[in-house]
Amino acid sequence: MKNLLKVVIYFSLFSVFPAYFSIAQIVVPTLREFRANPNRPAQPQLIQSRTRIDRKNKKIYIPYKLVDGGNYLSEFDVDLYYTQDDGQTFVGPLAKVKGHVGENILAGDDKRIIWDFAIENPKFTGQNVTFKLEARYRPSVFNLKNEEAMLYSLLVPGLGNNKVKNTRIRFKWVFIALATYGLIGSSFYFKNLSDQNYKKYLAATTAEEAQREYNLANTEYVIANLSAITAATLWATNIIRVGIRGAWNRRQKQKILEKNIRLNQEALIGVNPWNATPMLSLKIDF
Repeated sequence: MKNLLKVVIYFSLFSVFPAYFSIAQIVVPTLREFRANPNRPAQPQLIQSRTRIDRKNKKIYIPYKLVDGGNYLSEFDVDLYYTQDDGQTFVGPLAKVKGHVGENILAGDDKRIIWDFAIENPKFTGQNVTFKLEARYRPSVFNLKNEEAMLYSLLVPGLGNNKVKNTRIRFKWVFIALATYGLIGSSFYFKNLSDQNYKKYLAATTAEEAQREYNLANTEYVIANLSAITAATLWATNIIRVGIRGAWNRRQKQKILEKNIRLNQEALIGVNPWNATPMLSLKIDF
């Protein structure tokens, strides 16, 4: 995402190792991107919990929460950084991490990043360290419909567009509808003119008049047919494109869900990483 506006929220996170604390930073879209989604009820939130360290296995655990803005769902791209000079410079995004980090992270209360600091930086001591957790968000594909959105375009040309794709121009589909209906109206109009001129051709009393009316009727007939074919092509193309995009949405949703389930396993969600015993007797992923 380009031209992002950054809002930084600070949290004092006292851990069992006081040197470790963090900055939680949510990166929000520009005002233009907000206007593209006027139904968003609230800005998503990034809330970080207490950072922990496993000195034996040389890992640092950074739990956090991602909260959607009401019923409007988002997807987050999460990166982890750290500084040891009071924020003058940051190292990252860190690479030797697993868990809920990277692209297409869904909102939830149980998010965790595990950093293998000894692998990424064998000289890392943790002296005067501050972590920065940065989350960029965008409208989620889970706000959109799948192939069933074709029914909307079947009823009204273009109407399915907003059902399968987040668009900056909210009523862009109206142009498709107006163009399609305009071509249909044009087809009827020129067909009517063609019929009238054909009747004049039949009633003509001279060869010159008959030829003129026939040529005019034929030209209007061709225009009427071309308008009808163009309208049908435009309408059918929109239905097909909505269906293709809807199928992509369905596959993308499945892909993101599978990824987040895998990340839950990587992050040891439901397991206490310090004694490897289950923290929950039952865990259901939606």
